[in-house]
Amino acid sequence: MAIYISLSVYGGKFAPIINEKVKIPEQISVKDLLNMLQKENRMPQKFGKGEGFTEFLVLLNGYNVMISPGLETVLKDSDRVVVLPAMAGG
Repeated sequence: MAIYISLSVYGGKFAPIINEKVKIPEQISVKDLLNMLQKENRMPQKFGKGEGFTEFLVLLNGYNVMISPGLETVLKDSDRVVVLPAMAGG
């Protein structure tokens, strides 16, 4: 059985902006979703040599999943995931 999440991905020159409802398998984690998007070239461009998606801000239902509860969080039906590229200022 599949579940549906709302997914938004902003920025990146190699990836279009995504703002859609997405069908995903059950028991998929945030990290699994990001890996899937990366394989499909739908993630924003990385700006450095960071590992494990640390160069992105990933929000799950409005909370920064990079801090807590973490990328291993399993997604549930109707979750909202937003991915933003790293920003640099000067």
